[in-house]
Amino acid sequence: MNSTYILIAVLVVGFLFYSRAQANVPTISPARAREYLNDSNYQFIDVRTSSEYDSGHIPNSIHIPLHEIQDRLSEIDSLKNKNIIAYCRSGARSSRATKILIESNFNVLNLRGGVLSWEGDLTKK
Repeated sequence: MNSTYILIAVLVVGFLFYSRAQANVPTISPARAREYLNDSNYQFIDVRTSSEYDSGHIPNSIHIPLHEIQDRLSEIDSLKNKNIIAYCRSGARSSRATKILIESNFNVLNLRGGVLSWEGDLTKK
């Protein structure tokens, strides 16, 4: 019984930390993001794994997996004059990517709910 309470406490604390980390990241709704899909002032960046990206991604997205984003910032330096919409499967990884990009002076929003919440077409590789 004691271990059950400890497990519940750990889960609650973990959820609170996760929620707090997500709270400081600027987001955009999927419906609003769709409005910018063909706007040249916006660029979508997919931070999922290669297999996730290949299984279906938002059209014209740049693929940079989260674990590579810090090392590949110079590749996207030209996007500092654009608005970036970062996304992943559910919004958690892209939230971390959004923080990294903001710290590097990019204008970026996290797609709320990730590709799971996307209501538009996906391109398969």
